[in-house]
Amino acid sequence: MGKEVVCDGAKLTCSMGIAPMSLTLSVMSNPTVMVENKKVATELDIASVTGTMCKSTSHPIYISTSAAGAPVMVNPCKPTIVSWENPSKGVKISMMGLAALNKGSKCKCLLANGNITIGMPGSMKTKIN
Repeated sequence: MGKEVVCDGAKLTCSMGIAPMSLTLSVMSNPTVMVENKKVATELDIASVTGTMCKSTSHPIYISTSAAGAPVMVNPCKPTIVSWENPSKGVKISMMGLAALNKGSKCKCLLANGNITIGMPGSMKTKIN
């Protein structure tokens, strides 16, 4: 059975974030292919995730602030993603042949060692394998 297509505005969850689905994905790699009137996300959409507060003690801001003796609870974070795991290899977007992301796609944040998953993919009806 297929999984929902990830689209522009999808809500993501980081295991080191302070709230579920606090990250938003903006599609930058694909300006033309649409599903349900939204741009389809691809494996290259790694630098366009924004909007969370991080609770990881390995986050650089936590390390520098605590080293200075200041109390730190959470830090603003823009995840550092290298690549997505489990994109839909059979669904290629654009002439570059980029794999589309699906609800089962996930990635790792190198900044805080968090696991990022798709909470709300942005598409409700369209599924891919």
